Amino acid sequence: MIDFHHVTKRFGDELALDDVSIHVSQGELVVLLGASGTGKSTFLKLISFEERPTTGEVVVGSWRSSTARAAQVQRLRRRLGIIYQDFKLLPDRTVFENVALPLRVAGAASSELHRRVEAALERVGLARHGAKRLSQISGGQQQRVAVARALVHRPDVVLADEPTGNLDPDMSQAMMELFRQLRSEGTAVVLATYDLSLIQPGDRVVRLERARLVEGA
Repeated sequence: MIDFHHVTKRFGDELALDDVSIHVSQGELVVLLGASGTGKSTFLKLISFEERPTTGEVVVGSWRSSTARAAQVQRLRRRLGIIYQDFKLLPDRTVFENVALPLRVAGAASSELHRRVEAALERVGLARHGAKRLSQISGGQQQRVAVARALVHRPDVVLADEPTGNLDPDMSQAMMELFRQLRSEGTAVVLATYDLSLIQPGDRVVRLERARLVEGA
């Protein structure tokens, strides 16, 4: 599903990732640990081809970072569910409209769109908040809107950058259980965090240290 082949990423003189190789299978949850500035966000952006390797190659399904053109990258991203650290929600839209956006872009029929959006909001505990504006809900609820938007089109891969950062401990664990459920449904999940408390036995844990990837907590 996802393969890094000896990937190095530099930003000028800054080394973000150094000779990283890893395979992530379909239906696998990978918890990517590391302090701020260790390259976690860069790692996720390489999977979505928002960034390309300086050397080496990233392969996601049938897409290769060395050859994928703009139109192919757009097709890849339609198969990804991305939860950004800063949410990237549209403040002038309702909760429902924010979650529906990936389906509207894909041209989903109205009945299918409404069914999937309602189901996604139910999964994140926001079933009664669809008509609200973002200004009417808390930061933690906005984070859950971002999660629902990432899941609504049933992606093959979910990329989550600090997805529990604004949630209380109980809701954080609930979100982790949702990601584990996605794993059991066959979705590959790569989750970047610094929070060791989120990890449970059975989770695959990798750490970024000094731009290198290390297996295990």
